[in-house]
Amino acid sequence: MKKFLKVLGIIASWVLVTVLFPPLGIGILCIGLPVWVLMKIIKNDNPHLARKSKRRVVKTIILNTSQQASVGSTVGRAVVGDFVAGGFGAVVGAMTGKKKTITRFLVFFDDESQEVVDVPDGSILYGEYVNRLEMK
Repeated sequence: MKKFLKVLGIIASWVLVTVLFPPLGIGILCIGLPVWVLMKIIKNDNPHLARKSKRRVVKTIILNTSQQASVGSTVGRAVVGDFVAGGFGAVVGAMTGKKKTITRFLVFFDDESQEVVDVPDGSILYGEYVNRLEMK
């Protein structure tokens, strides 16, 4: 019920702004709504960023790392390589596609729970987990 009233209040505020200043109301709808939706998606995909998560990371252990090639980048480079240097160029182009490194952590929380999490290198979460690495 509390969530419903909050959403109702936001909608009522937006309607008031739109009635008084139509360009601003439309701007809020066109820019604010997609940003809000993206933030919701990010929070849902990453439980550590959700407000409900009161667990604190105590320590982490790196289980493994892997590289994933970006499909769009690989295909695009292969097409350009094929155009420039034929079949050999396509192979070389595909091999030079962008790769993203993913690190798998075992994360220990203060409530004595643990979880295996895949994190892209260079992300904020990666930095937090590296700072909590258990050194042997």
